[in-house]
Amino acid sequence: MKCPTCSSEETAVDPISRKNYCKQCGTVIEKQWQHRAVLSFAFADVSKKEDRAVSELRCMDFGKAIEIGPSEKRRCMLRKWHKRTIVSPKYPSMLKTKEERAIDAARHELLTLNSVLKLPYYTQGQIIELYSQLYRKNFTFGRSRKAILAALIYIVSRRNSLSYYLASIAESTGVSKKLINKFSNLICKELGIKLAGADPSDYLIKIGQDLNLSPKTLTVANEILQRISEELVGRSPITLVAVSLHLSSVRQNEECSLDLVRQKVGVYPSTIKKLEKSINGNLSSKR
Repeated sequence: MKCPTCSSEETAVDPISRKNYCKQCGTVIEKQWQHRAVLSFAFADVSKKEDRAVSELRCMDFGKAIEIGPSEKRRCMLRKWHKRTIVSPKYPSMLKTKEERAIDAARHELLTLNSVLKLPYYTQGQIIELYSQLYRKNFTFGRSRKAILAALIYIVSRRNSLSYYLASIAESTGVSKKLINKFSNLICKELGIKLAGADPSDYLIKIGQDLNLSPKTLTVANEILQRISEELVGRSPITLVAVSLHLSSVRQNEECSLDLVRQKVGVYPSTIKKLEKSINGNLSSKR
Protein backbone atom coordinates (compact mmCIF):
# COMPACT_ATOMS: atom_id res chain seq x y z
CA MET A 1 0.00 0.00 0.00
CA LYS A 2 1.55 3.32 -1.13
CA CYS A 3 1.18 6.67 0.52
CA PRO A 4 -0.70 9.12 -1.75
CA THR A 5 1.45 12.02 -0.49
CA CYS A 6 5.05 10.78 -0.56
CA SER A 7 4.59 7.46 -2.44
CA SER A 8 6.29 5.55 0.38
CA GLU A 9 5.40 1.91 0.96
CA GLU A 10 6.32 1.97 4.63
CA THR A 11 2.93 1.97 6.35
CA ALA A 12 1.72 0.86 9.77
CA VAL A 13 -1.55 0.35 11.64
CA ASP A 14 -2.52 2.49 14.61
CA PRO A 15 -3.57 0.11 17.44
CA ILE A 16 -6.26 2.45 18.79
CA SER A 17 -7.95 3.89 15.71
CA ARG A 18 -7.15 0.90 13.49
CA LYS A 19 -6.11 3.17 10.64
CA ASN A 20 -3.23 2.88 8.18
CA TYR A 21 -0.73 5.72 8.25
CA CYS A 22 2.56 6.48 6.50
CA LYS A 23 5.70 6.17 8.58
CA GLN A 24 7.51 8.82 6.53
CA CYS A 25 5.04 11.72 6.44
CA GLY A 26 2.32 10.52 8.86
CA THR A 27 -0.53 10.77 6.37
CA VAL A 28 -3.62 8.70 7.29
CA ILE A 29 -4.33 6.51 4.29
CA GLU A 30 -7.55 4.62 5.10
CA LYS A 31 -9.17 2.41 7.73
CA GLN A 32 -7.85 -1.12 7.79
CA TRP A 33 -11.25 -2.50 8.70
CA GLN A 34 -14.59 -1.32 9.94
CA HIS A 35 -17.06 -2.90 12.31
CA ARG A 36 -18.61 -5.94 10.65
CA ALA A 37 -15.95 -6.10 7.98
CA VAL A 38 -16.18 -8.12 4.79
CA LEU A 39 -16.48 -11.77 5.76
CA SER A 40 -14.55 -14.59 4.14
CA PHE A 41 -16.55 -17.67 3.17
CA ALA A 42 -15.41 -21.19 2.34
CA PHE A 43 -17.85 -23.67 0.83
CA ALA A 44 -17.30 -27.40 1.05
CA ASP A 45 -17.92 -29.72 -1.88
CA VAL A 46 -21.26 -31.48 -1.60
CA SER A 47 -22.41 -34.30 -3.83
CA LYS A 48 -26.13 -33.66 -3.47
CA LYS A 49 -27.58 -30.90 -5.58
CA GLU A 50 -30.05 -29.73 -2.97
CA ASP A 51 -27.26 -29.14 -0.46
CA ARG A 52 -25.02 -27.10 -2.75
CA ALA A 53 -26.65 -23.79 -1.79
CA VAL A 54 -25.93 -24.25 1.92
CA SER A 55 -23.32 -26.93 2.37
CA GLU A 56 -20.83 -26.05 5.07
CA LEU A 57 -20.39 -22.31 5.27
CA ARG A 58 -17.74 -20.96 7.57
CA CYS A 59 -17.78 -17.28 8.27
CA MET A 60 -14.81 -15.65 10.01
CA ASP A 61 -15.73 -12.50 11.91
CA PHE A 62 -13.43 -11.14 14.62
CA GLY A 63 -12.19 -14.61 15.53
CA LYS A 64 -15.73 -16.06 15.87
CA ALA A 65 -16.79 -18.82 13.53
CA ILE A 66 -20.30 -19.69 12.39
CA GLU A 67 -21.04 -23.07 10.87
CA ILE A 68 -24.06 -23.42 8.63
CA GLY A 69 -24.53 -26.95 7.40
CA PRO A 70 -27.12 -29.68 6.79
CA SER A 71 -28.06 -31.99 9.62
CA GLU A 72 -30.17 -35.10 9.76
CA LYS A 73 -33.35 -33.21 10.65
CA ARG A 74 -32.68 -29.52 10.22
CA ARG A 75 -29.94 -27.10 9.23
CA CYS A 76 -27.89 -25.72 12.06
CA MET A 77 -26.17 -22.39 12.48
CA LEU A 78 -23.82 -22.40 15.44
CA ARG A 79 -20.94 -20.40 16.75
CA LYS A 80 -17.77 -22.35 17.57
CA TRP A 81 -17.67 -21.31 21.24
CA HIS A 82 -21.36 -22.24 21.64
CA LYS A 83 -21.10 -25.60 19.90
CA ARG A 84 -20.12 -27.50 23.03
CA THR A 85 -23.38 -26.72 24.84
CA ILE A 86 -25.68 -26.90 21.82
CA VAL A 87 -24.50 -29.95 19.84
CA SER A 88 -25.42 -33.37 21.17
CA PRO A 89 -22.37 -35.47 22.16
CA LYS A 90 -24.00 -38.67 20.89
CA TYR A 91 -25.04 -37.20 17.55
CA PRO A 92 -22.68 -34.32 16.62
CA SER A 93 -24.71 -33.39 13.55
CA MET A 94 -27.88 -32.87 15.60
CA LEU A 95 -28.77 -30.13 18.05
CA LYS A 96 -29.32 -30.93 21.70
CA THR A 97 -32.88 -31.21 22.91
CA LYS A 98 -34.37 -28.67 25.28
CA GLU A 99 -34.16 -31.14 28.17
CA GLU A 100 -30.46 -31.80 27.56
CA ARG A 101 -29.69 -28.10 27.52
CA ALA A 102 -31.65 -27.54 30.75
CA ILE A 103 -29.85 -30.41 32.51
CA ASP A 104 -26.48 -29.10 31.31
CA ALA A 105 -27.30 -25.67 32.72
CA ALA A 106 -28.32 -27.26 36.04
CA ARG A 107 -25.07 -29.24 36.10
CA HIS A 108 -23.00 -26.10 35.61
CA GLU A 109 -24.99 -24.32 38.33
CA LEU A 110 -24.43 -27.26 40.67
CA LEU A 111 -20.67 -27.15 40.04
CA THR A 112 -20.70 -23.49 41.03
CA LEU A 113 -22.54 -24.25 44.28
CA ASN A 114 -20.35 -27.27 44.93
CA SER A 115 -17.24 -25.09 44.90
CA VAL A 116 -18.44 -23.71 48.24
CA LEU A 117 -20.29 -26.70 49.73
CA LYS A 118 -17.78 -29.45 48.78
CA LEU A 119 -20.42 -32.14 48.32
CA PRO A 120 -19.40 -35.79 47.88
CA TYR A 121 -19.13 -36.88 44.26
CA TYR A 122 -21.89 -39.51 44.43
CA THR A 123 -24.44 -36.97 45.66
CA GLN A 124 -24.02 -34.81 42.54
CA GLY A 125 -25.34 -37.60 40.32
CA GLN A 126 -28.34 -38.05 42.62
CA ILE A 127 -29.11 -34.33 42.49
CA ILE A 128 -28.97 -34.22 38.68
CA GLU A 129 -31.15 -37.33 38.44
CA LEU A 130 -33.80 -35.75 40.67
CA TYR A 131 -33.60 -32.52 38.68
CA SER A 132 -34.19 -34.39 35.41
CA GLN A 133 -37.28 -36.05 36.93
CA LEU A 134 -38.58 -32.65 38.00
CA TYR A 135 -37.97 -31.28 34.50
CA ARG A 136 -40.00 -34.07 32.90
CA LYS A 137 -42.85 -33.25 35.25
CA ASN A 138 -42.69 -29.53 34.33
CA PHE A 139 -41.79 -28.60 37.91
CA THR A 140 -38.81 -26.45 36.94
CA PHE A 141 -40.70 -24.09 34.62
CA GLY A 142 -41.17 -20.65 36.17
CA ARG A 143 -39.06 -21.49 39.24
CA SER A 144 -35.54 -20.51 40.16
CA ARG A 145 -32.96 -23.12 39.15
CA LYS A 146 -30.71 -22.13 42.03
CA ALA A 147 -33.50 -22.50 44.59
CA ILE A 148 -34.47 -25.93 43.22
CA LEU A 149 -30.86 -27.13 43.39
CA ALA A 150 -30.52 -25.81 46.95
CA ALA A 151 -33.65 -27.76 47.95
CA LEU A 152 -32.32 -30.89 46.21
CA ILE A 153 -29.02 -30.55 48.07
CA TYR A 154 -30.96 -30.44 51.34
CA ILE A 155 -33.04 -33.48 50.38
CA VAL A 156 -30.04 -35.55 49.26
CA SER A 157 -28.16 -34.57 52.42
CA ARG A 158 -31.07 -35.78 54.55
CA ARG A 159 -31.32 -39.03 52.60
CA ASN A 160 -27.59 -39.77 52.90
CA SER A 161 -27.27 -38.57 56.53
CA LEU A 162 -24.80 -35.83 55.64
CA SER A 163 -23.92 -32.95 57.94
CA TYR A 164 -25.26 -30.17 55.69
CA TYR A 165 -27.99 -28.46 57.67
CA LEU A 166 -30.49 -25.89 56.42
CA ALA A 167 -28.66 -22.77 57.60
CA SER A 168 -25.34 -23.82 56.06
CA ILE A 169 -26.95 -24.56 52.69
CA ALA A 170 -28.77 -21.22 52.75
CA GLU A 171 -25.57 -19.36 53.58
CA SER A 172 -23.55 -21.12 50.86
CA THR A 173 -26.13 -20.88 48.07
CA GLY A 174 -27.62 -17.47 48.87
CA VAL A 175 -31.17 -18.87 48.96
CA SER A 176 -33.33 -18.16 52.01
CA LYS A 177 -34.13 -20.97 54.43
CA LYS A 178 -37.84 -20.35 53.96
CA LEU A 179 -37.59 -20.88 50.20
CA ILE A 180 -35.43 -24.00 50.57
CA ASN A 181 -37.88 -25.49 53.06
CA LYS A 182 -40.82 -24.63 50.79
CA PHE A 183 -39.24 -26.14 47.67
CA SER A 184 -38.06 -29.25 49.50
CA ASN A 185 -41.62 -29.95 50.68
CA LEU A 186 -42.98 -29.42 47.17
CA ILE A 187 -40.32 -31.67 45.63
CA CYS A 188 -40.93 -34.45 48.14
CA LYS A 189 -44.63 -34.26 47.40
CA GLU A 190 -44.07 -34.20 43.62
CA LEU A 191 -41.63 -37.13 43.53
CA GLY A 192 -43.11 -39.12 46.40
CA ILE A 193 -40.01 -38.88 48.59
CA LYS A 194 -40.34 -39.66 52.29
CA LEU A 195 -37.58 -38.25 54.47
CA ALA A 196 -36.82 -39.98 57.75
CA GLY A 197 -36.28 -37.99 60.91
CA ALA A 198 -32.83 -36.42 61.11
CA ASP A 199 -30.36 -37.60 63.74
CA PRO A 200 -29.03 -34.64 65.79
CA SER A 201 -25.61 -36.29 66.13
CA ASP A 202 -25.11 -35.97 62.35
CA TYR A 203 -24.95 -32.18 62.67
CA LEU A 204 -23.02 -31.91 65.95
CA ILE A 205 -19.47 -31.92 64.57
CA LYS A 206 -20.29 -29.70 61.59
CA ILE A 207 -21.99 -27.02 63.71
CA GLY A 208 -19.28 -27.27 66.37
CA GLN A 209 -16.61 -26.62 63.74
CA ASP A 210 -18.58 -23.64 62.43
CA LEU A 211 -18.63 -22.25 66.00
CA ASN A 212 -14.86 -22.89 66.43
CA LEU A 213 -15.28 -25.13 69.47
CA SER A 214 -12.58 -27.48 70.76
CA PRO A 215 -12.80 -31.30 70.44
CA LYS A 216 -13.17 -31.63 74.23
CA THR A 217 -16.19 -29.33 74.16
CA LEU A 218 -17.69 -31.38 71.32
CA THR A 219 -17.26 -34.55 73.38
CA VAL A 220 -19.10 -33.01 76.32
CA ALA A 221 -21.78 -31.70 73.95
CA ASN A 222 -22.30 -35.20 72.56
CA GLU A 223 -22.91 -36.57 76.05
CA ILE A 224 -25.41 -33.79 76.79
CA LEU A 225 -27.11 -34.37 73.45
CA GLN A 226 -27.64 -38.06 74.19
CA ARG A 227 -29.36 -37.14 77.45
CA ILE A 228 -31.63 -34.32 76.29
CA SER A 229 -32.70 -36.05 73.05
CA GLU A 230 -34.68 -38.55 75.16
CA GLU A 231 -36.43 -35.81 77.13
CA LEU A 232 -37.12 -33.23 74.41
CA VAL A 233 -38.92 -35.44 71.94
CA GLY A 234 -40.34 -33.60 68.93
CA ARG A 235 -37.85 -30.74 69.00
CA SER A 236 -35.84 -29.78 65.95
CA PRO A 237 -32.48 -31.59 65.74
CA ILE A 238 -30.69 -28.29 65.08
CA THR A 239 -32.24 -26.80 68.23
CA LEU A 240 -31.06 -29.75 70.33
CA VAL A 241 -27.55 -29.44 68.92
CA ALA A 242 -27.48 -25.69 69.59
CA VAL A 243 -28.57 -26.19 73.22
CA SER A 244 -26.06 -28.96 73.86
CA LEU A 245 -23.19 -26.99 72.30
CA HIS A 246 -24.00 -23.87 74.34
CA LEU A 247 -24.23 -25.83 77.60
CA SER A 248 -20.94 -27.61 76.92
CA SER A 249 -19.18 -24.33 76.07
CA VAL A 250 -20.38 -22.82 79.38
CA ARG A 251 -19.08 -25.82 81.33
CA GLN A 252 -15.72 -25.76 79.56
CA ASN A 253 -15.42 -21.95 79.92
CA GLU A 254 -15.24 -21.51 76.17
CA GLU A 255 -16.55 -18.48 74.31
CA CYS A 256 -19.76 -19.26 72.43
CA SER A 257 -22.29 -16.46 72.61
CA LEU A 258 -25.97 -16.88 71.91
CA ASP A 259 -25.78 -14.29 69.13
CA LEU A 260 -23.09 -16.33 67.38
CA VAL A 261 -25.25 -19.44 67.64
CA ARG A 262 -28.21 -17.56 66.18
CA GLN A 263 -26.05 -16.21 63.35
CA LYS A 264 -24.55 -19.58 62.39
CA VAL A 265 -27.41 -21.97 63.14
CA GLY A 266 -30.54 -19.83 63.14
CA VAL A 267 -31.82 -20.74 66.64
CA TYR A 268 -32.91 -17.72 68.66
CA PRO A 269 -31.39 -17.04 72.12
CA SER A 270 -34.81 -17.03 73.81
CA THR A 271 -35.43 -20.60 72.64
CA ILE A 272 -32.04 -21.77 73.92
CA LYS A 273 -32.51 -20.10 77.34
CA LYS A 274 -35.99 -21.57 77.74
CA LEU A 275 -34.80 -25.10 77.02
CA GLU A 276 -31.72 -24.73 79.20
CA LYS A 277 -33.87 -23.80 82.22
CA SER A 278 -36.06 -26.86 81.72
CA ILE A 279 -33.18 -29.33 81.41
CA ASN A 280 -30.58 -27.92 83.83
CA GLY A 281 -32.23 -29.55 86.84
CA ASN A 282 -32.54 -32.91 85.17
CA LEU A 283 -28.91 -32.90 84.03
CA SER A 284 -27.62 -32.03 87.52
CA SER A 285 -29.70 -34.84 89.10
CA LYS A 286 -28.45 -37.45 86.60
CA ARG A 287 -24.74 -36.79 87.19
